[in-house]
Amino acid sequence: MLRKTPLFVLLAAAVIAQTTQSEQVLHFAHAETPQERQEIGNMMRVIAELQSTTFDPTAGAMTVRGKAAQLELAQWLFQELDQAAGAAPRGMRQYEVAGDSVPYVRAFFLTHTSTPQAIQELVNTLRSIGEIQRVTAYTANSAIVVRGSYDQADLAAWLVPLLDLPAGAPPAPGPLEHHYNDTTRFPATMVRVFRLTHATTPLAMQEMVNAVRTIAEVQRVTVNTPVATMVTRCTPAQAALTAWMLQQLDQPPSAPSAPPIAEYPPGLAGLLPPPARPSDEIVKVAALRHTRTAQAIQGLVNQIRSTAGMQRTVYASTAWALTLRGTAAQMATAERMIQEADR
Repeated sequence: MLRKTPLFVLLAAAVIAQTTQSEQVLHFAHAETPQERQEIGNMMRVIAELQSTTFDPTAGAMTVRGKAAQLELAQWLFQELDQAAGAAPRGMRQYEVAGDSVPYVRAFFLTHTSTPQAIQELVNTLRSIGEIQRVTAYTANSAIVVRGSYDQADLAAWLVPLLDLPAGAPPAPGPLEHHYNDTTRFPATMVRVFRLTHATTPLAMQEMVNAVRTIAEVQRVTVNTPVATMVTRCTPAQAALTAWMLQQLDQPPSAPSAPPIAEYPPGLAGLLPPPARPSDEIVKVAALRHTRTAQAIQGLVNQIRSTAGMQRTVYASTAWALTLRGTAAQMATAERMIQEADR
C-alpha cells in the first residue's frame, strides 16, 4: 500500500496542476487604442476560453486568469497579435491544445482583406459554412483566428485563401469544391465557392442568395462582396442545382439569358432536394424581355404565387429573370402568365 502512495500523490498533483488557475500579466507593445485592446481581450475569451481578463490602461497591460493550458495559448495569441500594423507575418499560423475536444487553433493574417466589413464577412462565412463558433478577428493586423475540430480547421485553411483576394481578381474557371471527412457531424459535406462575374453589387448578390435558399433549399450560403463570391455548403444534388441556377442568372443586364425559358436538365429532376417532393417537380429560369419596372415585376411574381400556387418564385434584377420551382401543372400556368405579361 505504501508503494502505491507516491504514484497516487503524483497523479493527484497532475490533476491539481491541470485545474489550478493562476494569473499572467501581458504588456501591450503595439495595441494602443481601446478597440484594439478590447479585440485582443475578446480573442482571449473566445479562443483561449479565458473568462477573467482585466485591463490596466495606465500600465498598458492586460491580466488574464486561467488554467496552465489556457495561459499558454493566451501567451501565444498575444505574441502573434500584438505587433506593429503591417509587421505581422502574412499567411497561417498554427497551434494545438493537446487533449482538448477542439484542439486546433489557426491564425490567418490576411493579405488583401483589410476593411472591418470585409473581415466580418469572412468571419460570418466561417461561422455559417463551417459551423465554427470560436472565430473572431483582430482588425488592426487583419487577422482572423479560429478554433475547432480537425475538419473545421482544415476547411478554414482551404477557404480563407480563396476569399482573401485582391479586388477585381479574375474568377476561377469553375466552382471550387471541398469535402468534409466527418459525414456524421456534417451531413451536407460539399462546400463550393462560386465566383460571380456580373452579379457583383450587394443587391445582386443578395438576390442570388435568396434564389439559392428558396429554390435549392440551401440554408448555409454566404457572400463575400469584395471579391463577388458565393460560398455554399449542401448536398451534391443541391450543389448541382445551385451551379446551374448561377449559370443562368449571373448574366449581364443587357444580354438576358437564352433561351427565354431554360429548364433544369430533366435527367436531374429527380435529384431536387429534399427527395420527398412531387415526382414531376421542376425548376425553370425565365428571362424577361420587356417587363422591366419593379412594380410590374413584383405584380407578376405576386400573380404567379396566387394564381399558379407557386410560392417558390424569385426575381434577379441583374439578369432580369424569374426563377421558379413547382409541379408541371404549376409551371405550365406560370409560363402562360409570363408570356402574356412579357409581350
